Amino acid sequence: ENDIKFLSLHKECLTPIKYKKFAPDCTDEEIDDKDIVKAYEYAPHKYIIMDEKELAALQKAHEPRSIRIISFVQNEEIDSVLYDR
Repeated sequence: ENDIKFLSLHKECLTPIKYKKFAPDCTDEEIDDKDIVKAYEYAPHKYIIMDEKELAALQKAHEPRSIRIISFVQNEEIDSVLYDR
């Protein structure tokens, strides 16, 4: 990827900013990454939980599809039998 990534730093000491992951409805303690799931909210407070395999399939389905055109030919160069395919 060619994306430029910027860090958020504390202005005084230039230390990278960290964020605490917690679920305010049940705990103020930090939640470990293994206890976090990905989900799609299809209605207010209604979720579909997605596992890694489902997320990978979804990402693949939405990848851009393109064809690279490297040259053009004259109409006469294409056999007319191929037009109906």
